[in-house]
Amino acid sequence: MSVASRQGIDDLLAEARARIVRHTPHEASVADALLVDLRSSDERMRDGVIPGSIHVPRSVLEWRCEAGLPVAVASEPGDALPGMGGPQ
Repeated sequence: MSVASRQGIDDLLAEARARIVRHTPHEASVADALLVDLRSSDERMRDGVIPGSIHVPRSVLEWRCEAGLPVAVASEPGDALPGMGGPQ
């Protein structure tokens, strides 16, 4: 029996969410990490570009990240981020 079949989805999501480190904008700006802005171009135009960030569309995130590189992700509240626990 696999781990997933022994645990409920709520347990799996709770474990994933527990591994997420949340930073304030200031903490993210001074962290030793690459700041990736997942917001759409429209959202960036409306709300502004985050200084020092790079824009990577959500649809290509997995292909653009280098394994082991610390990454700080900026997205709209409620965005589902697979592998990162989904919306909070």
